[in-house]
Amino acid sequence: MVDNPTELNLLCASISDAEHDIWLWNNLKPSMEERVVLAAMSRHVNLLTLIFRREVDGRPAVAEDGNWQDHAREFVTLLDRAKSIRGSTVGEHLDELAVRLTARVAPAGVGDESEAGIPSHGFQTGRSSRVDEFINKMARAGHHISRTDIWTVAGHTDATQFQRWQREDPRSTDGDNSKFNRVLSYTEERFMKELNSAKASRSRHQ
Repeated sequence: MVDNPTELNLLCASISDAEHDIWLWNNLKPSMEERVVLAAMSRHVNLLTLIFRREVDGRPAVAEDGNWQDHAREFVTLLDRAKSIRGSTVGEHLDELAVRLTARVAPAGVGDESEAGIPSHGFQTGRSSRVDEFINKMARAGHHISRTDIWTVAGHTDATQFQRWQREDPRSTDGDNSKFNRVLSYTEERFMKELNSAKASRSRHQ
């Protein structure tokens, strides 16, 4: 198991974002072959969520959930397969999760990123590190949030602008920088208030 509580919280946040990208992928009219792979990928992600949440909450492991490293290996293999079918991935959170899991899984399966088919380019820009720090700050206050929650509070309906800003893409605007920096400066209470308000507003318009 992942021993560092900080890393565990980041993994939980990354898994939550990956679940959102799987949902997006399923809504882009994937082929039947893609759907089968995505369904299997979703099962492993759901089990990783259960395993890591139990660890965060200090609850005992459940044998039926299996070994988290086995689920991590299967997820990486399935993601690679899904990308080969489609020709690309959907969003960036799935690759982010693959990189995080690969960095922590035992060498038995996916210890080497190049062998696992995972992009070796880094996601940890200065901005990405600030996001990780904010997620950890919220976790220490008892609020387990994800990157999706951050761009939702910033007023976006998808992750595109946030992902560009986070990796310091030239297409990211000064307005994006201002919005995301403002959100990352929020207190824990202010962020949760804004997040709940954003979710309520979205529910009313669905």
